Amino acid sequence: MKAPAIHAPNPQRVTKAHEIRKLLLPLTAGILFTLCSPSRGQYIFSENFNGYTNGNQNALQYSTGLMVSYGGDLPGWQKAGDGAIHAVNQDSLGDYAPMFWQNNVITLTNGIPANN
Repeated sequence: MKAPAIHAPNPQRVTKAHEIRKLLLPLTAGILFTLCSPSRGQYIFSENFNGYTNGNQNALQYSTGLMVSYGGDLPGWQKAGDGAIHAVNQDSLGDYAPMFWQNNVITLTNGIPANN
């Protein structure tokens, strides 16, 4: 009985197939990323919180030395919790950032269509 012939793979063919795979993987990933990524430059929501008013000036924030207020209001937002809304005045000119302290919560009055 004659033994079956064993053929060694052609090294050039293996190398070419490997090179093709190395090129196809990033190309495929790039195409999928391009087709699946959201449009650039479009925001579904933006807020700067500079409408903060009626806050009571409190002590300075420990770690930054910035002014902290509590009990203020933000147009378009509902508030809940003790002394809500707390806010840090980042530049002493009204550039506010909400600060979530203990049980403070803020919620948009009207939701945004984020999943359409």
